[in-house]
Amino acid sequence: MSIVTNSRQSRPQMHKMALPNFFHAGFPKSATTWFHRCLREHPEVFVPDADALHYFTVHFDQGEQWYARHYRNYAGERIVGDTTPSYAGFDWSRRRLAEFNPDARILITLRNPIDRAFSHYFHMKQKRGYPTRFEEALENKADLFQWLIALGFYGHHLSDLFRYFAREQVCVISYDLLVSDPRTFCGQVFDFLEIDSSFLPSCVNRKVNSATRFQRPLGQILRQFFCVANPTSEYEVGLAPKTLTRLKEIYRPDIERLQELLNQDFSHWLDGDSC
Repeated sequence: MSIVTNSRQSRPQMHKMALPNFFHAGFPKSATTWFHRCLREHPEVFVPDADALHYFTVHFDQGEQWYARHYRNYAGERIVGDTTPSYAGFDWSRRRLAEFNPDARILITLRNPIDRAFSHYFHMKQKRGYPTRFEEALENKADLFQWLIALGFYGHHLSDLFRYFAREQVCVISYDLLVSDPRTFCGQVFDFLEIDSSFLPSCVNRKVNSATRFQRPLGQILRQFFCVANPTSEYEVGLAPKTLTRLKEIYRPDIERLQELLNQDFSHWLDGDSC
């Protein structure tokens, strides 16, 4: 098998291994897992069985041979991808991407940053038993602020990403489109990758890894059996109005920066009462 990369520097230690030439790089809780499954079905794309490898963020010390092992089943596909939503959110991982393959194509999915932050929080609480309240991220908790709030400063993150990658190498697409019209979302990304955009993945209308507001059947049965009076979760209830108002003010300057950067209107993120 040949190395699949457009990088200007060869990597002999990865001989006969595929190298990613495409990254779905951000952001968490923007349906990266769902789109990974869509990519797995496309005949012109190879992605590892597992999504979110986190090589350029968490596992960089493991070395490129560790990374390459995830691509050992590569069979000559035109596009070789890594779907890790943390890559776009840190200056050092953005730099590492560019050093690894400066000619790579980058997909960025932008979700309302307030919805994204609250969904990320609830996911951590469900999966990892996170003990704290969401509001604590706004109460001098720097680590929480970094993971829940700061990842949504898209204007800042993209401004830095464009220092390393040309605009035509980066596809920025709305999460709202993914939700409202997943077929068009897939088609636009496939067009960007210059592969068959008419291909329709079987999972195109299926939710994956969603912090859903709908209750699981088992939970419904248990609540009926034990006569639970209040079946709503924290995620269903949503953010307190005071918290929501504060988050809009936190994000407002960066949203304005993002609009100027992309020449797109995101003012609807600051309207209404989402979350």
